[in-house]
Amino acid sequence: PKAFAAACKSLPKVASQALQLVSNPIADTFWRPARQAIIEEMGAVSCVETEAGAKRPEEVLLPGQGLLLELSELVPGDLLFAATGRVFCHPASASEDRLLRKLGAQPFAAHHLCDCLTWTDDEEWVEGWIRTLWSQPGELPEAVRVTSAVYKYLASISRHEQGGPMHEGTLDIARRLPSLPIFPLLNGDCVALKDGKVFTTACSDFDCRWQDAW
Repeated sequence: PKAFAAACKSLPKVASQALQLVSNPIADTFWRPARQAIIEEMGAVSCVETEAGAKRPEEVLLPGQGLLLELSELVPGDLLFAATGRVFCHPASASEDRLLRKLGAQPFAAHHLCDCLTWTDDEEWVEGWIRTLWSQPGELPEAVRVTSAVYKYLASISRHEQGGPMHEGTLDIARRLPSLPIFPLLNGDCVALKDGKVFTTACSDFDCRWQDAW
């Protein structure tokens, strides 16, 4: 097992095929202890192919499920890495997916989404993900798509609170929702619930010019 791990570390071609080799079913139970020992060594090996190069299992995220799958496809890779320290990978099979989870990979979850929505600690995303999209005219379709997907996910959690199905990470979202800057305003700002009341339209009983000025 240690020799196999050493070969993976020194030979990228071997490392790139390690997951496929180890995740395959074993016909002879004689080899199961050896396979388990190899798996225990692979956690420290850069054996997962990603768009950012080979990574260790603990450095990757698996695509989410349901609405989180849609959101995981919308998160920019550089933002994800900056906010979570991980990158997405795409297992070739269900057995690889199970093996990656055993080795420390995590599925994209609510707390990862919150981390991406609140990240402002580098120059590219200093205004936040949602506001950055809405501030760039050429990104308007993507801004609408991302914001709609976020709202759809939040609505699914609201339906759970009303008796709908349970969603993983509901408590994470509920705890952090007031601080998520996900409401783009006409003046270019992007606010969170904690910033005060947010209205979808102007009040029809008053002159809109007064409300815009206020």
